[in-house]
Amino acid sequence: MPLGVYDLESFRAALQTALNSSSKSASMGTYSVNLVAAGSGGGTVRALRVSCSSGTFAIPDDARILTQIQGPIYSMNSIVSFPSGNLQLSMHTSGFVDLRRVHSLHVHSPSFGAYNSVGPRGERTIMAKVPCDVGFGQLVSYQSSASPHDFIEAGVSGLTTLRLELRDPGGRLLDLQGTHWSATLLFEL
Repeated sequence: MPLGVYDLESFRAALQTALNSSSKSASMGTYSVNLVAAGSGGGTVRALRVSCSSGTFAIPDDARILTQIQGPIYSMNSIVSFPSGNLQLSMHTSGFVDLRRVHSLHVHSPSFGAYNSVGPRGERTIMAKVPCDVGFGQLVSYQSSASPHDFIEAGVSGLTTLRLELRDPGGRLLDLQGTHWSATLLFEL
């Protein structure tokens, strides 16, 4: 599939086009990808059903692909998974489709000396976890709870340089593509 920004419908169409590309075996017929309701509520369209007009197919998970090709893969399994994918079927229905690349951001500061926070990978430099609950291109904002217990100690040494970083939950620096971000810090003596 081409790299790009997708909503659910454009993702469905791009996946269907990719599955029906010229690299597909002619004996497989035509793949169709449809949006279907997911969950017990029934009204939310957040799953995909992939079917084939003739023959059966499998959608292997990352582990199975890695054992076959022994190299790096670029997989969609982080945004859409198919629980029955390793089985040869004429139709597979995905789990919940989540097109957001990042669900939360972490504001890090290696400048503070107390290191009294612990992140998802054991890092000790996180100052705040910022939920990303908006779509692509929208403004992410966060305000602290203002609880008297919501603070980070700056340590006993004096601060000469303050460095802040935005990182994803995997610890990777966020590439803002030349845009800016801001944070307001309150220091109390």
